[in-house]
Amino acid sequence: DSGLAFERDATEMKGFFGRDMIVTMEPRAFYVYTPFQSQAQTPLFDTADAGFGITQIFSENTFVGNDRVADNNKLTMGLTSRVLETNTGAERATVTLAQRQDFTGQRVGLNGTIQNPTRYSDTLGASTIRLLGNFNVDLFGQYNTQLNRFVQSSVGAGWRPTPGRSLNFAYRNVWNPPTDGTNSGVTQTDQYNAFGEWPIFKKYRVLGRWGYDALTTKTLNTLVGLQYDADCWTARFAYSQARNTSQITTTQVLFQLEFRGFASVGNNPVDVMRLNVPGYQPIAKPLPPSPYENYQ
Repeated sequence: DSGLAFERDATEMKGFFGRDMIVTMEPRAFYVYTPFQSQAQTPLFDTADAGFGITQIFSENTFVGNDRVADNNKLTMGLTSRVLETNTGAERATVTLAQRQDFTGQRVGLNGTIQNPTRYSDTLGASTIRLLGNFNVDLFGQYNTQLNRFVQSSVGAGWRPTPGRSLNFAYRNVWNPPTDGTNSGVTQTDQYNAFGEWPIFKKYRVLGRWGYDALTTKTLNTLVGLQYDADCWTARFAYSQARNTSQITTTQVLFQLEFRGFASVGNNPVDVMRLNVPGYQPIAKPLPPSPYENYQ
């Protein structure tokens, strides 16, 4: 794994961002070799496919867990460019391109199957742009050079003006490449998600999420949450539904009453709220200082 980093002043971007900027150029090369060893007789407990993205393309193993170790003979070349504020170093934009070349084809797969019988060389691209300090746009694409089409793409946008206020939208599309080299693949994922949180009154905050599958024309998941913050206690309520790949819907109704600094009763909905609304934090007012805090 090796890389370089170059940078220059970007005076031409000062008019767009309103301040002095620096542009970097960061090439990277990553090679991994792991000899093949049959693992068909090894039990499979909690290992899964890690997926394929900017992070996974620079990893040594294509699986998450300890039950499978992928055989590798792969070279990944990547190039990243960042736009940074000169004075603070804050990252305002980044663009990454990466491509993996598989020289032999992966043979180890889950349940002893061949994971990747063909040697597609996919090009990944990702970009993040942050504007006004609180608005960001994220783009991702996986392009198959042999089939000349995108097999995975996503776009997301989020606005977070202050803590406790956020509005987000995301779209994701995944197309399954065929195994015979033709262009007759099947779209596996075509999903939309909208989620966020916002205060509606002085002490009330609402949270929500809605996920929609355009292929099945069904709702994937929903969340309706409400939080009330008093001076010394907080009440949280969450109603969520989630549909899994077997089309089974799970419903949860959670309520919690928390006495800050003391204890809480009920089923904690914080984990469900964080899962459905990334970035959510159970903001609470600080407790008043004890009269004995600085006692001497």
